[in-house]
Amino acid sequence: EREFQLALDLYPDTYDAYLGLVEMVNLEMVVDEFQRGYMGYYGGNVYQPATEALQRYLATNPAQNVDQALWLIALSHRALGQYGLAIEVFEQLIADHPNSTHWGDAHLQMAQTLGWQGNLDAAIKRYLALAEEFAPQDLAAEALWRAAILEIRAGQFELAQRHYLEFAQKYPYHESAADA
Repeated sequence: EREFQLALDLYPDTYDAYLGLVEMVNLEMVVDEFQRGYMGYYGGNVYQPATEALQRYLATNPAQNVDQALWLIALSHRALGQYGLAIEVFEQLIADHPNSTHWGDAHLQMAQTLGWQGNLDAAIKRYLALAEEFAPQDLAAEALWRAAILEIRAGQFELAQRHYLEFAQKYPYHESAADA
């Protein structure tokens, strides 16, 4: 059991460690639900079992990794095409965990999910609101850049041109500035 757990602890993002996790579950060994969900998402790309494990973890009212669990649940829902559920979980992460390392990315990923859902106007609005609210932070630059990209997809070329220009002027040292 120690050897299995060591592999899980040292290489949690790998497929081989995920296979070790599966073997541990099959042998009815105790596996931490957070680790099970984390490895299911990153190591095995098995999003439904990952979500279920992370939800069981959250049901225990843990003191740590709550934001990480929500992040992985949201990404798993999105990977499964459950965009509405993903957006709900991103919203929960944003509202309940403002100090999370995933907080800014949750905003961006929620807007991206709106776009994948086919709601380009809502995604663009979300990106533009982020760009305005968080200027001059990196989050604002990324949001403005993504808004312009979606505006092109939506056929809103004049708006995209205006936002690319604004991006280039506000963020001349950003890695995408030359492309704007």
